[in-house]
Amino acid sequence: MFESYNCPIPSVDTYLERIGAPAPTAGPSLEYLDELIRLHQCSVPFENLDIYDYHRPIRLEIPALYEKIVLHRRGGYCFELNGLFLQLLKALGYDAWPCVCRGLLRGEEGPILHRAVLVRLADTVYLCDVGFGGPSSSCALPLQENSPRTALGKTFYVKKARDTWWTTVQRTPEGEDQEVLRFSTAVMEPVDFIPLSYYCSTEETSYFRSQRMASLRTPEGSISISDMTFKETRGTDIRETVLESRSELESVLRNRFGMLL
Repeated sequence: MFESYNCPIPSVDTYLERIGAPAPTAGPSLEYLDELIRLHQCSVPFENLDIYDYHRPIRLEIPALYEKIVLHRRGGYCFELNGLFLQLLKALGYDAWPCVCRGLLRGEEGPILHRAVLVRLADTVYLCDVGFGGPSSSCALPLQENSPRTALGKTFYVKKARDTWWTTVQRTPEGEDQEVLRFSTAVMEPVDFIPLSYYCSTEETSYFRSQRMASLRTPEGSISISDMTFKETRGTDIRETVLESRSELESVLRNRFGMLL
């Protein structure tokens, strides 16, 4: 019944082409894993159009995710993006499994409403995330104390919290440390995320139903949409534009986010 939530992706080559990644020339490596994360974040947007605009059910079966994200060049949220990315990593020979996460707001733990990916390389486990709408690392983060990594100008590290739980921390340019997520190394199955995704996509008080959102990492910074406001960040330069119509919104989604609507 649930095989399609954990089945192989139809075409590794087409997925790699979608994110502009070269075919691997060797076995699993940290360097190639970092490249996949960075390219994925710069190619596939985090977005909730199916939930907010189109009122379509979110399907987490791998064939449905592949059709939406790879063939139709759409994006999605964590349950979709990290769900499909996990299958890509497994197809490429990585020892990978999903994990649950809690958002942290002003030091307080939120409910488990996010999924990410854990990868084991040699004797080290790494956190990978291509589906978070907030601050996230553009490279794999080792589950080791005092091991910050920097990619696309952003520095992150993880620290032990308790039991199976770890915390991701962003180090700002000012040298301040901000906790972002708490995640568990406990092994989860893809079907475990079905009820979590259903809640996020259908509950009227869910954040994903409250406003239109889209974001995409760029080599210089990021672009994002919040309702009808388009924001482009390049380093310290931030420019905002209010979109005046639905046609203008769809033009930005097509031309700047690369979506096929």
